[in-house]
Amino acid sequence: MKTLPLFLMTFLAGQAIACPICMPLPQQTVADQLIDAEVVAFGREDPEHPFSYAAVKILKGELADSHIELFADSATRRQLAADEKRFVLLVKFPGGWRCLGVADDEYQKIVRRILVFAPEWRGAEGQRKRLEYFLTLWNHENRAVFELAYLELGKAPYSSIQKFATAISIEELQPMLTRRDYLEWRSLAILMIAQRNDDATQQLITKTFENCARFSLTKNLPAWATAYVETHKTAGIDVINEKYLKDPARSEEEIRSVVAALSLHGRQDDAGLRARIVASYRSVLDVHPRVADVVVRDLTEWKESGFSREFQKILANSRLDLDPKVVSSLQNYILHFSH
Repeated sequence: MKTLPLFLMTFLAGQAIACPICMPLPQQTVADQLIDAEVVAFGREDPEHPFSYAAVKILKGELADSHIELFADSATRRQLAADEKRFVLLVKFPGGWRCLGVADDEYQKIVRRILVFAPEWRGAEGQRKRLEYFLTLWNHENRAVFELAYLELGKAPYSSIQKFATAISIEELQPMLTRRDYLEWRSLAILMIAQRNDDATQQLITKTFENCARFSLTKNLPAWATAYVETHKTAGIDVINEKYLKDPARSEEEIRSVVAALSLHGRQDDAGLRARIVASYRSVLDVHPRVADVVVRDLTEWKESGFSREFQKILANSRLDLDPKVVSSLQNYILHFSH
């Protein structure tokens, strides 16, 4: 287990909302499920009921009967049979049981620690401690433990990701960027490499984003667009404006992806970037009015006036068939910012 550098121990004060770019990662991590579950247990195949489980060690809650009516597939049964020290991690919710996979000895230790630490992870200070703990598991030799920690870090606010990323080498991030089995989890690694100033990394980000734009690629586009703005700043916003926001041929998925990146940067403490982002939102509303829900949310939160005319035009366009909640948001903006 790693010891955190001093600066990482001190910067993690006060947690903001989780980074929305990493939301393709599981929104409920293993730690979340352990904390929320009514019962947590280590189990093995039930000798009296083949292809189902029996709770062997209860870690949280109580059980009247050790038998758990949950299907044990052949692959899991083989793993358990090959090592008597392995157990399945089982959690019970009001809707029933879930199996969170096979846990070896090292993984079992982490599960126990999470349950011990969980009461201290409430509130802003608790969230800081939680993030500190999972940072110590970065690049753990046990791949399952590392993946558990990686998914936890993916829930961190972008401002925190910007800081802890600098303590992790590009070599350590390489597997997350290249292995196909980590494709769905790649967003966090992309945001982390964007915090580096070396030419090779910036060239990688620029080339990949340009390929996304050229070939209309959408996989991990929110993260690549975020990284592109991180490395190119206002010039990056101008490129996104020209290549995406002003292009009527772009799909709604593409536009929502790049707007998500702009929105994330607009929430950071950079007045210059936000001003350029607000200006680019005029192109969004003019060419891609269907994403007005994101724009009005940001403009309202940032108390940016001056868009009432654009929203009135969108409301008058019956062909858009907007969701009633979006209509209400646009009307509220007009009501509060028209004067």
